[in-house]
Amino acid sequence: TFLALVACAVAGRVPGWVVPAFATSPCIIFFYLGQEPQGFRHSNTTARICQILGGGPHYATLYDREKHIPFYSAYIIQLPCFGEAYWKTGEWYIEPQVKYLHHAGVQQWSVLRPAHVRQVRESQATDDNYTWLGYYRQRLHPNYLQGSSGLLATFALTAQAPMYHSFNRNVWFLNPVTMVHAKTTSNCTAPTDVYVVAGVVPEQGVGARVSRPAFVWTATCCAGRSYSIAFFGEGDPLEPTIVEVEVSTLESRLSHHYTGRVTIFPGGCS
Repeated sequence: TFLALVACAVAGRVPGWVVPAFATSPCIIFFYLGQEPQGFRHSNTTARICQILGGGPHYATLYDREKHIPFYSAYIIQLPCFGEAYWKTGEWYIEPQVKYLHHAGVQQWSVLRPAHVRQVRESQATDDNYTWLGYYRQRLHPNYLQGSSGLLATFALTAQAPMYHSFNRNVWFLNPVTMVHAKTTSNCTAPTDVYVVAGVVPEQGVGARVSRPAFVWTATCCAGRSYSIAFFGEGDPLEPTIVEVEVSTLESRLSHHYTGRVTIFPGGCS
């Protein structure tokens, strides 16, 4: 299928496009029934980012330019490629378009000039924010799910959520991340499209440059199978918690934090 070809495509440069609407961008393919989640705050401080690699899209991110943290990232698990674990370390990237729409693509954080660093910091998190605060950069879209071609696309800082290292490694990664993908492979069969939306809710009143999540969440929908699963976790370093819930329960919880009723998958993934 087209999506499978995208996921297993040959690697290329990684432009990140800030788009007025996902519906008119190539990244609309990452949303169940072609509809982005509803109920999240949209204003002049939010940016819709479509990450493209080798000519094809890889995931979509709704980003908060004020709190310097993503609301969510949406992607598809490609079952034909799932299970091929690829790992990569490398440079972190910033998105010039989040600040200046006329800039195309991403830039390596390490090569930015001081003047550009000051400008970028007005609208997004930078690599040194994580170093100073002692946070781990947690990808909302795990890089090992991208296959060999899409790893570079996961190094955009706009798709990272700050987490305590112990919570990320010992709780979040070992529980919902692995369980979602394990249950996906057992309950969904190729060529079914598996839609995933993962996000964070930022803490209120935290004055740091990067807002720490009050809790993190992930929801999965197996298209055509009426199968869905969701998790949310609180990243307290002393008492971290992870809860498995129905997607509707997660939507209700998210609705308490935003101005409208949150819907992650239209029709409840039925």
